[in-house]
Amino acid sequence: MNIDKTAIFTQCVYDVDNRFVDLRIVTGFGNSFVLTMTDTSDLEEFDTDIELFLTKENLRIVIDRLTEVLENDERTN
Repeated sequence: MNIDKTAIFTQCVYDVDNRFVDLRIVTGFGNSFVLTMTDTSDLEEFDTDIELFLTKENLRIVIDRLTEVLENDERTN
């Protein structure tokens, strides 16, 4: 079995056309990372790939911000 360890999150956002949004991260060159969001469906012409190149420090900032949002949400609930 081949397990994709780059996958962070996958969600079906619209069942009618099998539209999925995938979030993946891979190690780039040196201390860099590539964060990719892919929006796919049965209609290939509408598929979208967005790549964001991050340094290690950029990735830490993203993780810190996501953690902050999560912790703030937990405090309000």
